[in-house]
Amino acid sequence: MRLPLPLAALSLALALSFPLLAQTPASTASTIQENPSATLIRAVIEAVRKADLPALDQLDTQSTDPATHALTAMARSRIHADFQQSGQQAKACEQQFLSSNPGVAIFCARFGIGDLRLAGQEAQAEQADLDMVQRYASKLSPDALQGMQAHAALYDKQPALDVQRPAGAFTIPLQPHNFRKQNGDLHQSNNRDIAVTVNGHEAVLDVNTAAAYVILDPSTARELGVRITDANAIANGPLSKHVPVQFGIIDKLSFAGVTVSNAPVMVDPGNDRTVLGMGILKYLGAFRMTKDAIQVYATNGNTPPAAAQPMLVGTAVDGRSLRLVAPLSINGSTELAVLNTGNPFYLTGDKDALAELDTRFAGQTRMRDAGPMVHRTVFNRTIADVVIGGQPMKLKFGVYAEAEMNWKYQLGLSALQDMDIYVDFANRQLALIPKADIK
Repeated sequence: MRLPLPLAALSLALALSFPLLAQTPASTASTIQENPSATLIRAVIEAVRKADLPALDQLDTQSTDPATHALTAMARSRIHADFQQSGQQAKACEQQFLSSNPGVAIFCARFGIGDLRLAGQEAQAEQADLDMVQRYASKLSPDALQGMQAHAALYDKQPALDVQRPAGAFTIPLQPHNFRKQNGDLHQSNNRDIAVTVNGHEAVLDVNTAAAYVILDPSTARELGVRITDANAIANGPLSKHVPVQFGIIDKLSFAGVTVSNAPVMVDPGNDRTVLGMGILKYLGAFRMTKDAIQVYATNGNTPPAAAQPMLVGTAVDGRSLRLVAPLSINGSTELAVLNTGNPFYLTGDKDALAELDTRFAGQTRMRDAGPMVHRTVFNRTIADVVIGGQPMKLKFGVYAEAEMNWKYQLGLSALQDMDIYVDFANRQLALIPKADIK
């Protein structure tokens, strides 16, 4: 089975390979010990994924290393969703360290390619990835070169994602998610679906602001004509690890006047999810999400609400994953929460939040992640003083006491009962707008 490395892992592996170019091969463990750049790259990858600006500040202030300053600068710009500036900084970083530290240089090159993808320049990003393979071919070990070539063949030689939307304002209705229980009875969940057309077939996709592009189960993927491009891939979630999945492409997906060509798809054999994620939604530009609709603003500008704040995003290095995060006050402490409409609850915490909260055991709960496995974890409850979008409230919420969910806090779908989410990628602004009658 061919298992291509995810881009973050590939970048790290390549960084580790450079000190060995003119040396006798050594074990990975000893290489990591001997290569401080690998430790730095790991820290930057983690900070960018979590939108952790304090971690970047700590790295920067505690080091006199020029590479640290270069990497933290481009990472800060990325977290603030300034993909153009981050890309310029990444390009300068690559040039600065091309001769003295090729491992850092190639990481910066990949980071800049991720910035292109996040900025919506998908075709340019894929071409830049192919160009980079040629540019570094003579500098890489055979194993590292083979890894880059395999990655490029899988992901950069496919038709590029393209999204076209109407220039004027429009509305995307959201409808309750219908599902059947094992006894055949039809039920509704809190999840919100968009009606779509996929390759001429009508379907519904669950709106999940924490997902990447599109996720489908195998049966739905076959019915909708998904073209499989990688049948032997591996996915990792917060709970499930090393899950066999497939990747593919939807030739044409449309909804509410929006046309998506070459939409990336993950086919999850162990799940019955049909999901539309932020990798597609970001192309709407500026929009306001309520519990019943997504109101998309015209492309020629809009007036941001008074509550709008600078946008913060957590991303993968390759730009194929983007999550919006927002600051909340919890018991007087400012915390970041990922906006996750795939989470049906109002607010949840994971085990990293336990030390900050007075919780009480509430039992065990079952959780789904990638793949077929159902995970059981201890579920605690707490009551905290929470401020969201300037609105104070006394909030009861759950904490997964044994689960590390990648984010300490998640603001989920049920929060839309009390507030709207305003997103503006062009002006890099985000707002949580409480309703007047919030409880």
